[in-house]
Amino acid sequence: MLSLVIAPIDESLPTRPDASWADVNVWSTPEGQMCAFSSSEGRHHWLHWPGVASFRFTRGSGAVTAIPYPEARPEIIRTTFHHTVLPLALQALGREGLHASAVVASCGVVAFCGKTQTGKSTLAYALSRRGLEPWSDDAVVWETGPNGPMAVRLPFDVHLRPQALSFFGHSSPSDVPPPQQGVGARVPLAAVCVLQRIPIDSAAPVVSIEPVAGGRSLTALLDHAHCFNPYDAARTRRMLQNYLALLDRVPVYTLAFRPSLDHMPQLLDAITDAVIAP
Repeated sequence: MLSLVIAPIDESLPTRPDASWADVNVWSTPEGQMCAFSSSEGRHHWLHWPGVASFRFTRGSGAVTAIPYPEARPEIIRTTFHHTVLPLALQALGREGLHASAVVASCGVVAFCGKTQTGKSTLAYALSRRGLEPWSDDAVVWETGPNGPMAVRLPFDVHLRPQALSFFGHSSPSDVPPPQQGVGARVPLAAVCVLQRIPIDSAAPVVSIEPVAGGRSLTALLDHAHCFNPYDAARTRRMLQNYLALLDRVPVYTLAFRPSLDHMPQLLDAITDAVIAP
């Protein structure tokens, strides 16, 4: 597992890459604002978070070095590292990752992937309140092995929005019990659910869970997959091979639901019956 090293504040920041340069990948917010860049120079890789730090890592090294902006607080650098940089760095170095939250059931890790604000964290936390072990919040990293895809546990905190906090009886984020860590543990990846919100005024059922097969399942997962450098043809080819191997062993479901906390018990029952129990 990669560790974080924060460089002295007087160390010079590298040149910020231009989005138009070759081999520069750009991440944007849901509103379309650019928020981060990645770039590579041989064995050396960079993730640039303007206003926070530039993170440097090298194949064969066990550490990620953060070169901070002068105004960045150490706790913000550490949060950015654990929440976003670490999963992307691990993907660049050979593992795979999904934009997902997850719990551990008797069958293994069950992941819920989807776009920002779809309800991944809320759903995983609700299942943990029914006795399942929280596994991750917003990032599921996995690797291939002789026994199939194995999820790798990373450090994480549970992030709930104010409405969800209130629904679960919490007055602030500090009321949420911290998850057990066990960083580096490996558990078989048992199922992946791709979340889709149904319009509130739709005549469709409150919740619908359907298996996804064939090329649709690959497309569904790749829509939520971490990819540090999409311009690296060899790494992209290995990524596709890894996901095809995953689909050979792990079922994928479409989980469509109405985004109302009032329907949460019905939603959890459906997931237990259709995904976890089998």
